[in-house]
Amino acid sequence: MVRFSYELIGWGYWDWSVPNVRTEKQRKALSAILANVREYKRQPILLSIRNQQNRPSRYNYFRIGQKPLVAVLRKLEQKQLLTITTGTPRFARGLDGALLPANLSSFIASEELLDMAYDWISDEEVIRLDPLYVELRSNDKEEYLIQFEWDAYTEHVQKQMSEYCDYMNEQWIEVEGRPLGELKLVRHFKDWAGDGSFLFGGRAWHPFMSLSKIQRRRFRINGSRVACLDYPASVPNLLYRMMTGKRLAEDPYSIDGLDRFVAKQVMKFLMNTKGFQGAEMALKNWLIDEHSCPKETVMVSSAIESLGSERKLLELVVARNQPIKSCLMLGAAIGQHYQWLEANLVFHVAHQLSLRGVPALTVHDEFIVKEEDREVAEMLMYSEWPKDLPVLAEAPWNRCCETQSEGF
Repeated sequence: MVRFSYELIGWGYWDWSVPNVRTEKQRKALSAILANVREYKRQPILLSIRNQQNRPSRYNYFRIGQKPLVAVLRKLEQKQLLTITTGTPRFARGLDGALLPANLSSFIASEELLDMAYDWISDEEVIRLDPLYVELRSNDKEEYLIQFEWDAYTEHVQKQMSEYCDYMNEQWIEVEGRPLGELKLVRHFKDWAGDGSFLFGGRAWHPFMSLSKIQRRRFRINGSRVACLDYPASVPNLLYRMMTGKRLAEDPYSIDGLDRFVAKQVMKFLMNTKGFQGAEMALKNWLIDEHSCPKETVMVSSAIESLGSERKLLELVVARNQPIKSCLMLGAAIGQHYQWLEANLVFHVAHQLSLRGVPALTVHDEFIVKEEDREVAEMLMYSEWPKDLPVLAEAPWNRCCETQSEGF
């Protein structure tokens, strides 16, 4: 699968005469669709077809409107020139209660539409801009794209992700026996501070990331079997390094009498809520949420029953991680900043691996590399740290005069 590229269009569309595509905005949308079909042939092309605002010019140089784009796709579908598959929203579950892989909607062009793309757009008429690997979204339910100006950090991320993706697209990668297709990872930042800063979020997404660990172990990179390497307790250990200068030698989720999953789940609430009251409320809401996995809620409920209350369970995990207590229960925005730290580290390491000729796919804090590259990948995972990152003044290590974060 590939993402619809707003950086592709066919020149001269304004002179086209197409039945039922009468406005210039619709002709422009048709040109973008055909240019994408010309580029990606009959691969599934991912895009959002919901009713939403037009993408700002930073992400949409050719000013392709969302309504004209969807309208033309529907008309092509009616003519049986393409097939549209509706996506799966995040946190949707199947009849068995299992979490379904989230995915955007997609369309697949017919052979007739592919022929049309080549007939209507010549090689010389294809306009292709450099892909954008950075986006900033609003901190609300709609998560609208926000216009932004380039600065040193975003220019660095753009260059880093461009070089990394270009290198990975030179490799032959099989996912479940099929070629991966184009790897275009756009880092998604969120405007939690309301000031347009790129200090929160920063992860990227691709359909292969929704596959299970068992499925990911079956990947092949240039014909080789793969090894899956991740950072144990990734974010808590980042906080330990920021506050003490080193990772914790033991597992921060290891607590006598408590299942590791329960401690890990509780830590998520502690890192993304405000105060004990907020963490307790989030935990209770999760336990009764219909989208929560029943098997997981039963495990946590049993721990709460054994300890006597949700508060005691939260306090137990905090006590186990006393050195990073000042990093916990500071609110959702700070939790997103912790995710930002992790994302910067992961993509820095992935980029450094690519510069050394080592292809590596990433899934949050996991690296998928060829088995023969395991040793060099593990070495870089624990020896590299991104330099010259912008600073969030409210971060605990910036407010604590005794921090030892120079360990990086």
